[in-house]
Amino acid sequence: MTEPPKEERFASVRPTPPTVTFSDRLTLHGGDLTFELRPAPGHSADQVVVWIPELRTLLAADALEFPFPYPQSAETLPTLLDTFRALQALEPEIVLPCHGGTTSPELINQNLGYFARLREVVEAGTLPADWDTAPDLPDQLGYPFGQALAELGRPDLSNPDFYRDLHLTNVRATVKASRIQNRSSTPSPAPRPAPELPRT
Repeated sequence: MTEPPKEERFASVRPTPPTVTFSDRLTLHGGDLTFELRPAPGHSADQVVVWIPELRTLLAADALEFPFPYPQSAETLPTLLDTFRALQALEPEIVLPCHGGTTSPELINQNLGYFARLREVVEAGTLPADWDTAPDLPDQLGYPFGQALAELGRPDLSNPDFYRDLHLTNVRATVKASRIQNRSSTPSPAPRPAPELPRT
């Protein structure tokens, strides 16, 4: 709240602390419609979506994105995937993300499928030693930006450089998340038996 703005255009903006907070959900009643504010962490810790059950409409904000979503970090990638599954369970008929120009509920499946594909590529490929800095990591692993777009049915974009960088970021996050998971799932070595004391 006290840090100076990172961009000049925000110089006059003053953050205001919230007066209402919630952890599970917050329901607002507006006549014949209900607005359920639900936590959707992963893109950011404080990401919130709005679910309108009467219209089966999900205002997804940045929790979903086409063509690629954006996890806050490798550590939050599992949280983002959990968010996708929670939103999928709502069975929306209309999904409105902040980016991507789509209203299709299929967006949730596409976002889940994209990261499943990344995980598959990462586990099948040979990881270079400089994976965390290599600018062509997706190419080295056999899943270049153009191929990812083609698989999602979006061969052309108005801002390809942004999503090319995002694809690289997502590949690196998937590599790191996979390494974190593998370390945590490796069983600890069995404790060595205590040596027998000599009998007297």
